[in-house]
Amino acid sequence: MTTTDTDIAGIGIVMSDTAPAPDALTDDDRARLSLNCWEYATSSFTLLRKAQRCRNSRQLLEAGLYAWGAAEDITKAVAENWKDCGVSHEDERDLRNLVNGLLVFDSAFMQSVAAVCDSEISHSEKSQAIDKLIRNQSEADYDAQLDTCFNAASDLQESFYDDDVTEFYLDRGLKSVSTYISRMLYWLRQPHPPQGFRQYQWQEPFILPTHLEQTE
Repeated sequence: MTTTDTDIAGIGIVMSDTAPAPDALTDDDRARLSLNCWEYATSSFTLLRKAQRCRNSRQLLEAGLYAWGAAEDITKAVAENWKDCGVSHEDERDLRNLVNGLLVFDSAFMQSVAAVCDSEISHSEKSQAIDKLIRNQSEADYDAQLDTCFNAASDLQESFYDDDVTEFYLDRGLKSVSTYISRMLYWLRQPHPPQGFRQYQWQEPFILPTHLEQTE
């Protein structure tokens, strides 16, 4: 199996053809993110590297568990970055609901939400209008790739405890985790959740405060 050396965040991750390396963390990321957030993010890349090394040495179960840890930590990094907006990462349920909360944010939906937030109505009316937009989203509008990749990572964790994983299954999972990290890096670089985001259905949709709108 051929490998390509890719330096990610200065830690020299080596990824095989089965799991191409995600986009790199940058110096700008390090300057902007809090220490806890940065540590979660770099841990994600470190665990992905360990997963690939275990895969290359045919330690399949261990590779799957490390891959899940990589997905888990990049999700925690995003949650930590948005903690001032009420986003949490206390357990796996929080992480899954963070991912679920991002599923509806395709470009068309974002344009609709932006139009609501820019309208001359009350905060309560904006929340109700965004709720209606979310309810009207069809399954085809969801960012299924993000959800599918997170589920693939979670399945690798279950495979570890079930003591059952094949090379094909692991390779597919590693690809999914690598893709997931790359996609979550986009959200990690956003200083707050998208307009209308909520981690749990009972929460009010996130609406950017006016004083923050003026600084962006």
